[in-house]
Amino acid sequence: MHMANPGKLKVLVVEDDLLFNQFYTMFLEMKDAVCVSCFTVEEARHILESDISEQFDVIILDNHLTDGEGLTILPLIKQRCNGAAVVMVSGNDDTNFFLRAFAEGIDDYAVKPINMDLLWVKITRSVAQYRLAAANAQQQRELEIWVSEEQKEQELARFIFHNMTKQMLQPVSFIQTKIQPSALFSGDVVLYRQGYDGSWYVLLADSMGHGLAAAVALMPIMELFESMSSRALPLSNLVFELNRKLARQLPDDRFVAAAVLKINPLTDLIEVWNGGMPPVMLFAADGTLRQCVRSSNMALGILSDDLVEVTTKKVTLHEIDRILMFSDGAVETVISATGEMLTYTDIENIYAQNAELGFGNLLATLADCADAVDDISACEVHCATIMQKLVTSLREPCQKQGIFSCEMTLSGRCLNDINPPTELVELLLHLAVPQELCNKTYAVLTELFQNSFEHGVLQLNSEIKQQEDGFFTFYQLKEERSENLSATDSIRICLEWKAVSSELTLEILDSGQGFVSQSSLAQEHQHYGRGLSMVANLASSLTVVAPGNHIKVVING
Repeated sequence: MHMANPGKLKVLVVEDDLLFNQFYTMFLEMKDAVCVSCFTVEEARHILESDISEQFDVIILDNHLTDGEGLTILPLIKQRCNGAAVVMVSGNDDTNFFLRAFAEGIDDYAVKPINMDLLWVKITRSVAQYRLAAANAQQQRELEIWVSEEQKEQELARFIFHNMTKQMLQPVSFIQTKIQPSALFSGDVVLYRQGYDGSWYVLLADSMGHGLAAAVALMPIMELFESMSSRALPLSNLVFELNRKLARQLPDDRFVAAAVLKINPLTDLIEVWNGGMPPVMLFAADGTLRQCVRSSNMALGILSDDLVEVTTKKVTLHEIDRILMFSDGAVETVISATGEMLTYTDIENIYAQNAELGFGNLLATLADCADAVDDISACEVHCATIMQKLVTSLREPCQKQGIFSCEMTLSGRCLNDINPPTELVELLLHLAVPQELCNKTYAVLTELFQNSFEHGVLQLNSEIKQQEDGFFTFYQLKEERSENLSATDSIRICLEWKAVSSELTLEILDSGQGFVSQSSLAQEHQHYGRGLSMVANLASSLTVVAPGNHIKVVING
């Protein structure tokens, strides 16, 4: 037994009266339906237990059959063809009978003699309801599968995000952070990392939007922040590269607001760059607001390389006790106790009342808020602790006695491929050279190598940075000239470490022309000094050998 025409309405007619059975069949076939007829309960059972049972859309069921009641096969109908509508036909018009029939699972009924047009309406309506229910059930199953897969994807994404940030957020006593997402994922992130020179970089970023889409936009900056901050590069370079990467990888309608700090205890300097974030608040020890660095730059990822502004605000470190950064979600949230949004003045007052507990009290205030519509993030850096660690750091003598010396010469494209400050300082760390001395060495060596490369080998003039769009012009020239290095372009570095006297000597010689005269040396020192003033502050002695392409530095532990 088989049924053809799979697209047509399929009907099982269970009727023991031959005339009625043929009448139903003829009428339904005129309606372009496919019919299967039977006359007894036993025949109906046989059909329902066959392979074609699941194909029926509707069953016309007479109750009074020669071998029993039609109602007795309703359980089998529901078991074998649960998607089929059942229309009961009977000469019995007793209300209690039909109530019983509905209770046992029929969908509609008709009383003999049958009005066939009315029967057709009942059939099509019942079938439509079943098909709608089936479609809803299918959509529900598909939705459940989609939700399940979406949850798996989000769990995987959250796991990846957690691990990426965890590696960069090893707990330190002087940096406190708080992120309160408005969805499963946060579009805010706080990153911090210590560079080889002992400086600390802190980034609070707020990606446009909410949830996973906002969080994904933060991914391009995570590894870049980690690599550049560990190498203790200038903050302006870090901001420039972050903007460059986001501008190239994000869609035009996406951007990332950010506040970035570089805190260098060796040079007693704080640098701040604010692009599209609320003010960065710098407090004195008594909670007084000493500086408020407002955003004067566009968010990252909007401007092209030649338009982005990377100039930083510089503040003396020892004058600042605490630095507070927060996202705009913190000041766009209604506080339940007052029914009003938190203001900058409120935050200033919280710190003025008790600077030591300022961050904790701020978080408690933010916790007492109505349903947040935006991610909330905040970060506090305790600068006094950083300075205290520098002052009280133990200068343990090197356990490995003797003298270590090495010489490294880089020429041509190797000048782009190797980072000597990192390589040499890692060697010193393996030799158990005190951490503070390694930090100083890295800062000095980075400054000297960078200047030898940029000003000596590449012959770039520092005055370019003073011009409009100067940083971009300088950066572009550096890239262009770096692509055309020859074997005669070189830098030689000599390092000697004497463990007994805890003395480290550095010499760096580049293939550049140096300075033509002492007057030009003084002029260059006036503009950017090739970093010599900073180097002089960290070193015990500094000697510039004329014409200026050879520098000797001694650093004592």
